[in-house]
Amino acid sequence: MSNAKRLVKNTLSLFFARGLQPLLSFALVLVIGRVLGPETFGKYSVIFELYFIFQITSAFGLRLLTTREVAADKSLLPSYLSNTAMLSVLGAVLNMFLMVGFAIVMNYDPEIIFCVAIISVSLIAASLTEVFSGILAGVENITSISYGWIGFLILKTVFSVSAVYMGMGLIELIVIHSVLKFLQPAYYLWEIRRGKPELQFKIDWRFSGHLIAAAWRLALLIIVTTIFWRLDTIMLSKMATNVKVANYQAAFKMFWFAMLMLRSFFVAIFPMMSSMFVERRADFERACRKSIRYLVLLALPIGIIVSTYAPQFMPWLWGTKYPEASGVLQILIWALLPFSISEILGQALLASKNEMTNLVLNSIVLVIKFGLNYWLIQQYGIAGVGYATVIMLSILVIMQLPFVIPNLMKVEWKKVISAMGRTISIAGLLLGLAIMCKNIHFIPGMVLLAIVYLVMLFLFRVIHINDRARLTGWMKKRA
Repeated sequence: MSNAKRLVKNTLSLFFARGLQPLLSFALVLVIGRVLGPETFGKYSVIFELYFIFQITSAFGLRLLTTREVAADKSLLPSYLSNTAMLSVLGAVLNMFLMVGFAIVMNYDPEIIFCVAIISVSLIAASLTEVFSGILAGVENITSISYGWIGFLILKTVFSVSAVYMGMGLIELIVIHSVLKFLQPAYYLWEIRRGKPELQFKIDWRFSGHLIAAAWRLALLIIVTTIFWRLDTIMLSKMATNVKVANYQAAFKMFWFAMLMLRSFFVAIFPMMSSMFVERRADFERACRKSIRYLVLLALPIGIIVSTYAPQFMPWLWGTKYPEASGVLQILIWALLPFSISEILGQALLASKNEMTNLVLNSIVLVIKFGLNYWLIQQYGIAGVGYATVIMLSILVIMQLPFVIPNLMKVEWKKVISAMGRTISIAGLLLGLAIMCKNIHFIPGMVLLAIVYLVMLFLFRVIHINDRARLTGWMKKRA
């Protein structure tokens, strides 16, 4: 299978799995929001934002390191399997105490603290899931990662929704998540060992020390980027009410779903970029350029269409209890554009083992975002968080560019400027049409804008001729 076909297959596989995540999670939080109310939904959101922060830090950056190194040399798989599993469990146990201690120090509601103590146990399962999925990604067994996510999400949603309608509350929902989470790493381990009965766990303390020395930069980078996305809810939980947090989360859930296709692409392409940087630098540079171009072309219409129809579909989805959510989404959705560029630039830095540069840049952005969040929340309420996210991601792109261009990726600026001109023209026409159509029902309106955008891409010849031929051939086969 060619690199392009494998990339498409892996991206779509991950998107299907991770696309189910927000859909099923969305169904769950809709039930919580409508049946249990904004107050409980606000608490639920705070608990899981804390959980996601400590979950990522437990794995100590080993997932990215494992993916990069196993992709480059498959013979390293046994050593990485044994030692990353051991280190991730130790990290999870430490983070269990840190997570509960943080909730106590922050003086959260007693129910939140109790739920944090329960969910902290599942950090062990989450950490093992991270490192095992890193190994599967390294051998490009992306479909197994997808199956693991799908199984866990379906079970969690079915059990949780049933629990809510049976009259159970927040504590029971947390218990369900914590128990079911352990099924995911068990499945991943079975997939890794399937067909490899000779694979044995063997701890090598010297190799583990090497892993820690190699992973700490990646670990800090993951911690910084995770806090970047979770900081908003944590700050709102102390500066505003649980109802305000719930309004922000209603918007953020929609934004997170829009990010999923992009995130699935990043996970799928990273092993290939790591391999290409070592073996085929020209292909590496071409992959970076094309990735940025097409992700921008994907982010632009999403921003225009969602910001146009958010005032219609958000009340339809969430009801009247979340009046501020649509306004926040109209701002937040535009973060997709700088995010798509910054992630590819960051992937290029990681694949080329320049993670320290990426760490420093992301750390600077995080510190500034903390102050900007504080000021903008005071000025604009929860909408200020959306403004801060768009601004800081744009600043991150500007900071990353000098380290990637031309050191890692050469750019022909005449072609770039020409492509930008055509893209801006298309975006302007689409925006004008969106303004004209904003009062029609959001379902036909969104479909119409999407079709018009695709037609304009071909008419303006924004898509490369070879890619147009592949896309046209693919469409004819399915017609």
